[in-house]
Amino acid sequence: MRAEKELGFGFIQKISASPCTIQYWSEEGLRLYHALAEKDTLFWDATGSVVRKGDDSKRFLYYELALRHPVKGKMGIPVSAMLTDDQSLPSVQDWIARFRHDEKKLFGHSNICQPKLIISDESWVFIIAALKEFNTETLKDFLQRAWNGGIGKEQRVRSDKTIVHLCKSHFMQKVKRFCSQHYKRNLKFGLYIISLLLNSKTLNEAAEIFHDISIVLLSQFVTNENRPFKDRLLQKINAFDTSVANFSEVGEIGAVSDEAKAGYYTEEHFVSLAGFSPFKKWAQSIADATRVSCISNETEQKNPYYSEVFFQQIINRYIPIFPLWGSFLLPNETVSIKESSFNKGDISKTQGTIENRFRILKQISLGDKKNSRIDDFSEELKRHTVSCLLYTSDAADDMQCVD
Repeated sequence: MRAEKELGFGFIQKISASPCTIQYWSEEGLRLYHALAEKDTLFWDATGSVVRKGDDSKRFLYYELALRHPVKGKMGIPVSAMLTDDQSLPSVQDWIARFRHDEKKLFGHSNICQPKLIISDESWVFIIAALKEFNTETLKDFLQRAWNGGIGKEQRVRSDKTIVHLCKSHFMQKVKRFCSQHYKRNLKFGLYIISLLLNSKTLNEAAEIFHDISIVLLSQFVTNENRPFKDRLLQKINAFDTSVANFSEVGEIGAVSDEAKAGYYTEEHFVSLAGFSPFKKWAQSIADATRVSCISNETEQKNPYYSEVFFQQIINRYIPIFPLWGSFLLPNETVSIKESSFNKGDISKTQGTIENRFRILKQISLGDKKNSRIDDFSEELKRHTVSCLLYTSDAADDMQCVD
């Protein structure tokens, strides 16, 4: 067995003046990442309001890569971070590439960790960077691979690929925001039908649900032809486990602020990148086949669930990236809006606990104030991170005991 190297490096790994960038991690964090990431969940997030804007008025963001804590309910464990005024994709990729390069130096190129699952909010730069740096694939490659896995042409879950996924609470927050503006009268119905898609374990199951959704949303009137599909959809909604579908909680989780979205790929840009998605073609073919059941007849009862606007949102914005928010690629998972279990953990809530850690960093370590000096922030971040790592020094041993 190859002996591990002792690197003995410090906490700051890169300093760049233009763009202003500082990358942070320690050998202890690297070792913890290497021990746990193959077995559990990684999260990354970004926040502003930790360092004042520079003289050129550029906004600084703090980025962090964190592990799920082996003790349920505890804050995420920070293993790598970056402070920068450059919110571009190359900047994020450089950070992760350097972090993984040091892992190779420590454990060897043939022994690099392949993270099991990485969860992001709706920051598309994170999604694209994760696919590139952990899987060496583009968004197009990922969607095609997910499609092949969904239809059984290749292995659905591969050990050599990291599962890249959106936090479900953040995704449902986005759905709720849209429905509140454009489908308000049927807000809860809209959340339920997306939840049914989200919970689908196979593409065949998702196809049946989307078929019924298409008919219900595209039919202006209730007819003998479309009534059975409306009833079937309502039956599935009525059978949904309401104890774990408390939609009042959807949207309460803190998303990245508008301040923290500067420089990110916009949703429109990301969806345009997904224009080649086989899932969009799949959904469109289902919708086209349902048109015969959506013929209007003004002598019939009006359909209260009709909404061409919501349907177009689903098929143009949500479906193209279905593998990023759906569940059919997640192994051994019982998914819901409130609870999203993976490897005896909770995906949605854990993302929230990481955001809670950001609040602790800001409110306690930083005194709820923006630091005017980057070196002051870096010193405080080091103390904060070291204390987190010391507090979880036995985390790797605890995790290895979990089957």
